[in-house]
Amino acid sequence: MYKYFSINGRLVSVMIGLNLTVIGCGQETHTENTVKQVNGGQQMTEQLVGDAVITNEKNGRVKIVYTVNNQSEEDVELEFPNGLKADYVLYDEAGNKIAKYSEGVFTTMAIEHLMLNPHQEFVQEFTINNLKSGKYSITLFLNVAGKKGKVTKSFSV
Repeated sequence: MYKYFSINGRLVSVMIGLNLTVIGCGQETHTENTVKQVNGGQQMTEQLVGDAVITNEKNGRVKIVYTVNNQSEEDVELEFPNGLKADYVLYDEAGNKIAKYSEGVFTTMAIEHLMLNPHQEFVQEFTINNLKSGKYSITLFLNVAGKKGKVTKSFSV
């Protein structure tokens, strides 16, 4: 289920799903820079910087707020191959994949476009329930070519 709205220049998308429980706090952040062609072959560095905040809620429920900020001075158009805007992959301490969000949800199959203005944020919320005690990492990214806005966080349950 998706809901979109704007708060103080931030495009917010709320998504609720998967039944895993995460308890912990993020420790590691990675960002990704990409280059795009503009005006006759000139290159412009386009910085889509990802981050995530993991918050414990009542009854073993955890909320992950994933943000991607357009830190460039240009508009950035994102093309999504379907209704899924953001995805994540959850790993255990040994690096084994535990879950991938997109493998457990249904989305529309229509191509969608989203324009991020300079310094505008895209925000996606995920809820995870019922994860066993242990150490985990989660990698979040936009569902676009090149997995822009990629960020990895480590946490314990």
